[in-house]
Amino acid sequence: MHVEGGRGRVLVAGDVTDGGEVDAFLVIHAGLHTALRSHEDYTFHTTLSEVCIYGAAALGLIHAALSIRSVVYSSRAQPSR
Repeated sequence: MHVEGGRGRVLVAGDVTDGGEVDAFLVIHAGLHTALRSHEDYTFHTTLSEVCIYGAAALGLIHAALSIRSVVYSSRAQPSR
């Protein structure tokens, strides 16, 4: 369910953030997994783990890109004063 927020923002009911923090976390999280892959205690080598980790990072990147694109296009649509 979508509701209008202040200053033209569209918020999903129940959201605490706009998602930018989550997007950043997902990308950084995947980067740390990549950096620590060769560590002897790293146990996330299954296909399911890798799909979840890197799939979430990919979705975070896509969401961030679309969010940035949305902000750019909405600012262009505003009449100049």
